[in-house]
Amino acid sequence: MGIAGFVSLTALMRVVSQLSTPRQLSVPTAYSNLKPMEETLESIREARESLYSTSVETRVNATARLGALGSKATCATMALIDTLEDPDRSVRAGAAQALGNIGRYAYPAIPALIRVLKDNDSTVRFHAIEALGKIGPASHPAVPALTAILKEKVSNERLNERSAAAVALNQITVSSLVHQSHVRCHSPDTCLSVHAPLKCSPIAEQSRYSRSLN
Repeated sequence: MGIAGFVSLTALMRVVSQLSTPRQLSVPTAYSNLKPMEETLESIREARESLYSTSVETRVNATARLGALGSKATCATMALIDTLEDPDRSVRAGAAQALGNIGRYAYPAIPALIRVLKDNDSTVRFHAIEALGKIGPASHPAVPALTAILKEKVSNERLNERSAAAVALNQITVSSLVHQSHVRCHSPDTCLSVHAPLKCSPIAEQSRYSRSLN
């Protein structure tokens, strides 16, 4: 099944899930819900192809279009990873920003974004740092590099990178702790987190034990 088929199937399943009974589904209703998805897919295709244009302006605009779509542009992740090596700094910065907007689904870009932390352009580095934070716990391999940025003696021009690194580390580590606590809370034997500030609430414990008694 191609991307178009997957997106269409996903949209159709979403339509069905929103109905109380499958009988309420009609062809016009299904089509009206699928059409915007198809239009979005076509926009992503066009923008993805534009990333390889010979025009710098076209490539920059393509990164902006994909970034504006957020997680909907997930299927453009690999093309955006390629674009992180674009010879133009504005295009590289746009690609990093777009990957950040895609969020956690852009996790394949983590190794490339870590390399981009050494880019010779401050704006590109800044957006790469932000992107790693927005991707979340999966960016844990970037923690040493981000920590190093915090420890560096930087000029005033690079203070924004240090601030972004602090935010990114918080997004990566705190989100990871919350995830671990959530998993521990839903384990069959215990509802205690190894992280004291993230212990489960009494309501959560009561709910778990109530379910075990049924």
